[in-house]
Amino acid sequence: MKKSISNSYIYFFGALVLTYLFFFFFRSDLIHKYFFYILSFNFLIDLIFKFLNKGVFVGHNHSVLIVIFSTILRLSLSIIFIFLFGLFGVVDFMLFTINYLVIFLLFIIFEITILLINLQR
Repeated sequence: MKKSISNSYIYFFGALVLTYLFFFFFRSDLIHKYFFYILSFNFLIDLIFKFLNKGVFVGHNHSVLIVIFSTILRLSLSIIFIFLFGLFGVVDFMLFTINYLVIFLLFIIFEITILLINLQR
């Protein structure tokens, strides 16, 4: 089961990069120049999310508070990230925000899928 989860992470990140390359070469006006900063930040947040939730599913101690805390932490750090880029005056801030929200929602959907898989065990 763990091998399939790690393989699904590789497929997920690969699909994100391939989607970026597709839009970059064919519709570059839809991709912000800081897209890889957005992707890297969400990857780091994802690692923090995994670290916080790792203990929840190992001992079958399904603590809802840890899952809620990690979700609130993810949302708070995301708001700070967008605020800091807006504060420094990113060119085309609306495109930056839309790119961020798309990546953020994809990560959230993927994490919900992983949580549901872990809860079924």
